[in-house]
Amino acid sequence: MYRSRRNRQGPGLWPVVALVSLAIAVLWWVGAFDDIDSILGGDPLSDGAQGLPGMIRSQSEAAIQSLRGSDLSLQESNAMPEPTPTPAPPSAAAERFLIAWNEGRYGEMYRLLAISAQSQYPEDYFIGRYQAIAEEATFNSVSASLSGSAALGPQSEGSVVSLPFENRVQTALVGEIVEANSLPLVLENGQWRVEWTPSLIFKDLTGDNLIRLYPLETRRGNISDRDGRPLATQAFMVVIGVVPGDIEDESAMLRALSQVVERDAEEIQEAYAEAEPGWFVPVGEARWQDEQEIKNSLAPFINRGVLLKRRPIRWYPEGPHTAHIVGYVTRITGEQLEELKAEGYSEEDYIGQTGVEVWAEEVLAGRRGGKLAVVTPKGEVVKVIAERDAEPGRDIELTLDLEIQKAAEEMLGERPGSITILNPRDNSVLALASYPRFDPNKFVTGFTNEEWTRLVEDERHPFLARPTNGGYPTGSIFKVVTMAAGMEIGEFEASSRFECNGSWRSVGQGQVWRDWRPDGHGELDLRQGLVESCNIVFYDIAAELDQQNPSIIPEMARNFGFGASTGIVGLFDSPGVVPDEEWKRSYVDEPWYRGDSVNLGIGQGYLLATPLQVANAYSALAMNGELRTPVLIRRITQPETKESRTLTATTIRRLDVTETTLATIRAAMIKVAGDVSGTANYAFNGFHIETAAKTGSAESSGPESHAWFAGYAPATEPRYAVVVMVEGSGTGSETAAPVGRQAFEFLFAAERESTASN
Repeated sequence: MYRSRRNRQGPGLWPVVALVSLAIAVLWWVGAFDDIDSILGGDPLSDGAQGLPGMIRSQSEAAIQSLRGSDLSLQESNAMPEPTPTPAPPSAAAERFLIAWNEGRYGEMYRLLAISAQSQYPEDYFIGRYQAIAEEATFNSVSASLSGSAALGPQSEGSVVSLPFENRVQTALVGEIVEANSLPLVLENGQWRVEWTPSLIFKDLTGDNLIRLYPLETRRGNISDRDGRPLATQAFMVVIGVVPGDIEDESAMLRALSQVVERDAEEIQEAYAEAEPGWFVPVGEARWQDEQEIKNSLAPFINRGVLLKRRPIRWYPEGPHTAHIVGYVTRITGEQLEELKAEGYSEEDYIGQTGVEVWAEEVLAGRRGGKLAVVTPKGEVVKVIAERDAEPGRDIELTLDLEIQKAAEEMLGERPGSITILNPRDNSVLALASYPRFDPNKFVTGFTNEEWTRLVEDERHPFLARPTNGGYPTGSIFKVVTMAAGMEIGEFEASSRFECNGSWRSVGQGQVWRDWRPDGHGELDLRQGLVESCNIVFYDIAAELDQQNPSIIPEMARNFGFGASTGIVGLFDSPGVVPDEEWKRSYVDEPWYRGDSVNLGIGQGYLLATPLQVANAYSALAMNGELRTPVLIRRITQPETKESRTLTATTIRRLDVTETTLATIRAAMIKVAGDVSGTANYAFNGFHIETAAKTGSAESSGPESHAWFAGYAPATEPRYAVVVMVEGSGTGSETAAPVGRQAFEFLFAAERESTASN
């Protein structure tokens, strides 16, 4: 190449270059200038310079100009031509696009599109299409990846290649969708870019076609008692609406509607005034029980302007009677929807909020289904992409006995409190009565403003499920725990003697603790101390144990199940509070004193327990020390297949007490109800079934004490454990124990009736 250029241009530049080089060397040697910059345009030579230097300067400038004007500079003559850059492989661009899709970075995907695709599809359309389809099809996740490669020929501007990829989409309503597709790419300006069309979302999505999801509703499972009596079931509301285009006699129709829905005719007319002719405009609702009456009243106008539809609802046939157990549903909240959207829930769904309804939401709700299809703008189905049948919710049978529940509520009356009844043999829940109550149906059909205000402002807290979430000091029914700790660790025996004169003072402390009997109980042993519920006996035990280790009684209380959830199957319950040194430092910011142990010894102070915890502890005493989880869910059944699962109690632990201690406590409890000196004998005198019991009176914020009764019967072969708790109403002996006897009388009478009928 060089030779051809030189031949073409004659002698070329080399003679000039040689002459300039020689001149520079000579001048340098004679010192005619200080540096070579003066030749190449630095400091100019003096105008008066004559002879060789001036001649050299003019020749040098000419040479430089010649070099600058030449089509080949010195630098160019020695440089290699730069190679054309090789583009990254198309798979790299494809992977970037698919990864961005997986992560929902639609803007980044758009920037990888070919110019022609961007010209055809604006960015807001592109991003909106992906978002809308993800929403419509209930996407939970996208996992798109290349599934192969393509042979590449010569690559030049405009080259096209198509790479196979697999897309796995997890959806809430139709399950997993797996599609094999191809990703087309085009080489533009040295980069591979995606030649996008909507068919890359779903391969059958072409032209103006759309993605549509047709949801399939499921049935919420029923809840019943142990004999199959319905407690929560599916029903419907009658939705009364107007279709403007079908109206024939508007005046007559409005008069009839006004009477049925109890709205002014003008108000009804205003509701549909701006509606399209074919729209269904709801104007009122009614209970399904009134459906036939409504049809009769509106018969001349049905399908002639009036249309009746059914809206599925949850219904609680027993209303307030089981409200705290079964719970209720309401429309899903925004926060709940955010958590459950992946399960197929929508903003129109109702969801369990309390009781069994929330505990068993996943079981009761079933599995939603649907059909996902490509449709034309007119709604014609082009291709079904995926579909999944809905599965109905499973039905739940409770251990609850509705007759016992209602009887317990009647015994409690309108006194704030609760009655808890267990069957110690299997630790099943027979009743959890609580007062005051509320009607759960109102959460479905709606409260009036007055009804809601009355409920939320009621200082008795009608929404509180007292058996499971009411926390109270227990009073003397806790003394069985202190007695167990004293016998197991404090070396007290059933025959240990105590002197009770009605008051007690700790050594070195001025505070005086009183007994419930002002003049005391005299001299008595430990077993009799429990029978008569002598506080002085348990002050002595608690003080002695505190001196050994302040943690002894709290640890025994936790061993009996206090301070933790009972683990009940079917409900969420409160753990309560078992105070100790660490708890008091954390929550009260004070050290633990001996007086704290003394108060705890009789179930007072900072101790809080639920009636269910008490019932579970006494059920453990009834069953020779086996502490178990209470059972409320008896059976879960799949309604279509009839397959069912039966739930049973789980053993938590055996009480950390010896058989001797357990026998001593049980024998003393029998005398509480059966001996004239026992605190429950006032209520149980003459009762024909031997009962083991304990009463208690606990401090409250009001003038009267909380009244407690806990017991089981028959004492030797227990079938029922009953706990009565009446808030701020007097003593356990006078208030709670008589209700306990009523409960046992009803239970054994019902038993006899059942045996006779069988």
